[in-house]
Amino acid sequence: MNINFWKIQKFSFLKIARILMKILVFTFALQPAFIIYKSRFFTGLLNSFTVFSLSWFDFNFLLVILALGLAFLFERKNNDHFLNNFRWKINEGWLGVLFWFFLLIMIASVFFATDKILAILNLLRWTELFLIFLFLKNQLISKEEVIKMLLYALALQAILVVFQFIKQSWLGLKWIGEPDVNTNMFNVAKINLGTEKWLRAYGTFAHPNILSAFGILGLALVIRQTLFKQKKLVYFLPVIIILFFSFSRTAWLAALIFILALFVLGEFKINWKLILLGIGIATFILFIFNLGELVLVRLLTWNNSAWGERAMLFKIGIKMVEHNLLGVGLGNYVLVMKNFVPLDFSYWLYQPVHNLYVLMAAEIGITGLGVFIGILGMLFKKLLKFTMSKEKALSKEAKIFFALLTAISIMGLFDHYFFTNLAGEFILIMVIYFADSVMPLPKDVDNHLKTVY
Repeated sequence: MNINFWKIQKFSFLKIARILMKILVFTFALQPAFIIYKSRFFTGLLNSFTVFSLSWFDFNFLLVILALGLAFLFERKNNDHFLNNFRWKINEGWLGVLFWFFLLIMIASVFFATDKILAILNLLRWTELFLIFLFLKNQLISKEEVIKMLLYALALQAILVVFQFIKQSWLGLKWIGEPDVNTNMFNVAKINLGTEKWLRAYGTFAHPNILSAFGILGLALVIRQTLFKQKKLVYFLPVIIILFFSFSRTAWLAALIFILALFVLGEFKINWKLILLGIGIATFILFIFNLGELVLVRLLTWNNSAWGERAMLFKIGIKMVEHNLLGVGLGNYVLVMKNFVPLDFSYWLYQPVHNLYVLMAAEIGITGLGVFIGILGMLFKKLLKFTMSKEKALSKEAKIFFALLTAISIMGLFDHYFFTNLAGEFILIMVIYFADSVMPLPKDVDNHLKTVY
């Protein structure tokens, strides 16, 4: 019997590219990194913000590019929407122009960099993220598939988080990128409770605050799936676990702002069943893991020295912007810090300013920051317009992602990882992707499909 295996499997390079893209989205945080470049830091010590690392994410992306290249070469005759309708234009109007202009400004920033190799490597990383956004926008995989992969990743992180907290140390999963942390290590995120030290959960992220940002993205996606796909409310459990065990005050604030934004925008009325379920799950977690006192400590106790350090870093960032209006180059912020700090400045304080917007202005110039704010403004304008749509599904989705964009934009006021860490950068790209993906369905789409939009 002569059986063609490839025909049975309906082999195609495009199908491989789609599988690889799903894997990329699911594993974006499972990234053991390998340093390939170390910039010469003046202290002679290794600084994580002056190196560049490659991970499985980058290798996976190259495989996607290879598969897509072969698909465009050999499979264009197949009647596939992605291959025959791929567009480099991101959007009609100014939003698309701003996206491309933002990338051009990043390219220009290389010329002002102290370490041009480091700047070029960071530029390549942002180009990679930009192309991922473009592939998703052209529906290499559908929005529903992206959401599914992210929710699977969220559930996996929640499981890791619980065991990390119970053990109060990492789980030894270095092969999936879990950081080696415990309560006895210096410069590890932990809570001081009297003489006890409690580790804040990391998952496989570089810091609990990045994990918590993923939790906020997950909160928006779970609410969307609950409304449109009639998913069970138990889907909220991973989100609650991550937001609790990361102990991120910024994320708690962002979650509150997210929920308030939904109510302010209307349509979302008080759901006592959902509220009681949330209170029940939260109470259960607090009781089982004895978290009440830790939560109170995080809410009521503020480390004045830590906030003082953040304020000092903010002033340094502002001073750097004032003296470098065109920017110091992608990834070069920490290298240039020595020109703006006192002689007795501690080496471990050489880190980016904990403010996304000041960091952007410092690295890619005030023009780059202006364009980024313009992109956010256009997205807010677009979403606000759709919140008033008579099409209920469209209106609800616009409100969810408007609230998400608001929450993430506010989180950017308090940290830098959306511009300094691969996982944080990917989360930012995903938020922009979901905000940009909201649009009316074509008129020829059946009404029953609109109910699950």
